Amino acid sequence: MTKAKLIRKNAVINQYKAGKTQREIAKKYGLALKTVGEYLRDYRMEEAEKAAGKRKERSASIASEVEAGGDRHEIAEKYEVSYQTVNDTVRQGITEGIPDDVLYKVFMCPAQHKSVLRRWAKKLPGKSIETPEGKMTVLNAYPNILECAKQYKSGYIVTTFTLGEVYYLNRGR
Repeated sequence: MTKAKLIRKNAVINQYKAGKTQREIAKKYGLALKTVGEYLRDYRMEEAEKAAGKRKERSASIASEVEAGGDRHEIAEKYEVSYQTVNDTVRQGITEGIPDDVLYKVFMCPAQHKSVLRRWAKKLPGKSIETPEGKMTVLNAYPNILECAKQYKSGYIVTTFTLGEVYYLNRGR
């Protein structure tokens, strides 16, 4: 960037900090609105990077103090953050070395293809599984639903569930 453009960019940023709108700045300096937007976008990105660096340093300090046995409430007060932020920082530190694809599988429980659910369901008749209504025995497995039964004092109650809702309760066991 030439010296003249750098001076113009700094003037635009200073006007923006003073509370002027992009249109007012563009009109004052005879610039295109797009040019003013680009200068301000660059400025905002630089500021965001600085803030991210400060957050990273703060997170490292919080994590080290928690590991040293500090009280989380006192740490939150010291760094002027919420108690939840301290907990989130600790949790984030725990998951840092784990690859993203593994985290996604473990924590997000991704959707399975219908064929996976159907193969899983074929093995279930006669077995006991967890359902939204508690432990139940599978009577029949159909392409998209399971027919389950539960014994009560007066007899049996038969209920149907979609494969998806019971698959995720049992995590494909």
